[in-house]
Amino acid sequence: MLGIVMSVMLAVTPLGTYGNTYSIKEKDAIVEIEEKIKKADAEKIRKELETKMRNYKPSDMVSLPEASKSFSYLVDMTYTLDTDIPRVGGDGKVQGILYPKGYTFNPLDYMPTDPPTLVIFNGDSPKEKEWVKRKLKENDPRMKNFMLLATKGDFIKLADELKRPVFYLKEIMAEKLQLKNTISVVYREKNMIRVDVHSVKTQANQAKSGNN
Repeated sequence: MLGIVMSVMLAVTPLGTYGNTYSIKEKDAIVEIEEKIKKADAEKIRKELETKMRNYKPSDMVSLPEASKSFSYLVDMTYTLDTDIPRVGGDGKVQGILYPKGYTFNPLDYMPTDPPTLVIFNGDSPKEKEWVKRKLKENDPRMKNFMLLATKGDFIKLADELKRPVFYLKEIMAEKLQLKNTISVVYREKNMIRVDVHSVKTQANQAKSGNN
């Protein structure tokens, strides 16, 4: 037993200093971060971030022409896989094919509830903005769950004006829904997507005719 204790003591016995030693000159990382935070102008940073946010526009934002007449059409959301979807086991390994290339399905068949109604409009058009405001006041059951998508305009100013969040219309959504014009109201109709296109020009002309 004594031999074991002596061996342990020898194992931890200082053996002296070998080679040159130098003091650490680099700052502690935490201290350096804290110093940079103290030097930073918080108000300047806030204004820069606010400006970037206000000027933000996605690179794939889509602009649509204003409709010259009102019309409706249906969009079939059926999709055909262009590649195999593998079956992955609990161990993360591929175990054959879950859905083969060429498999066709309609995503609406797998949605227990209807997707939100989409209202696509030109945020730079006063007439289209007024149309949206009137639509929001109507007792339309389709507008209980909805999203506003702008093809143009400042989404922050639009949100303030319409008292609702406003998002930008992106290319992939415009393509999948086959959107053609503003204003478009998009909603589910059974296993299809219905797009009602509203022309503010037509409605304005009808209003003038009625006054005459």
